[in-house]
Amino acid sequence: MLTFYDSEWMYAELKVLHDSAIPVDQREARARALSPDFRQRGAIRSAFDGRYRFSRYFSMLNLNQPETLNALLASNDIELYDLHDDPGEMRNLALDRKRHAGLFAMNAKLNRLIAEKVGFDSIDSLLIRDGKIRMRFQKRT
Repeated sequence: MLTFYDSEWMYAELKVLHDSAIPVDQREARARALSPDFRQRGAIRSAFDGRYRFSRYFSMLNLNQPETLNALLASNDIELYDLHDDPGEMRNLALDRKRHAGLFAMNAKLNRLIAEKVGFDSIDSLLIRDGKIRMRFQKRT
């Protein structure tokens, strides 16, 4: 997920790691100093009920399981697609909140799935501490 979370960070990371003019130990130190912008809403959680696909995009620093529409919209970018009528996912129904407000029950379904399948949803399962990524490098043989 981190490869698409922050493309500017990924580009800078790859540029440093592949710069043969920099000694390997310095490349690793410079790479460790870089980190994605975890404030961006690049993390995703999705649910599908056989017809509708609902997704929440949120900051890795703000994993959330909103229970109200206001909380949902405050901390997430959302998508809702009717794959029966729109298999190409071209019309985001979440943009028309009045007309499709009843479909936000998918948010509750997603919260239930997270509780059942994931349990406590925590950033600690990733190599992220204090808002920075922690990388480990392996020596080449």
